[in-house]
Amino acid sequence: MNQSDEIEQSYFYLYYLRRPNEEDPLEPGKWQPFYVGRGYGNRVRHHRKEARNLLKDPRKKNSNPIRNNIIHNLWQNGLDFKEEIVISGLTNKEANYYEIERIAAYGRINLKTGCLANLTDGGEGTVGYVKKIRYCECGCREEIKHGWYLPGHDPELGGGFEHQLKEKKRAIANEKKAKEQEIKEYYERVGKWFG
Repeated sequence: MNQSDEIEQSYFYLYYLRRPNEEDPLEPGKWQPFYVGRGYGNRVRHHRKEARNLLKDPRKKNSNPIRNNIIHNLWQNGLDFKEEIVISGLTNKEANYYEIERIAAYGRINLKTGCLANLTDGGEGTVGYVKKIRYCECGCREEIKHGWYLPGHDPELGGGFEHQLKEKKRAIANEKKAKEQEIKEYYERVGKWFG
């Protein structure tokens, strides 16, 4: 790679989303970061737009419910978060490195290791993504992504897919038994006439 290629690729940055109601554990006196990201262009502003869109229509895609809940709670309390570009002029590889390093340093809420709403260990891809699994009272398994139920999995809306499938099978089996009982009773009545 020549020098001009390196210059062209050095447009990534590392950013924090900071909340004013908590202090940074690693940098006392600063607002606490609740999300660490890497990007280029307007990526740092994407999260504000997504949070606003979710307020308008909660059915829209929610890429990170933990982060969006923090933002919404701040707004409900008359506060706002700060988007801070911490390091700029990075290559993609450098941005990945710093993102991974910062997430490890601050820790993740979903792992109960720190203050960040990040759902992965950082870098490219979904390394360290944790899928929660829960079991219904009936014993069926349901997976919960990002701490939220998959569509159709909300127990308030009738349980998980497996639960709904078990219920459907149970209903079909009950209908079949009822029909068999009805036929049996019919033949018993008819048999008395002809037998």
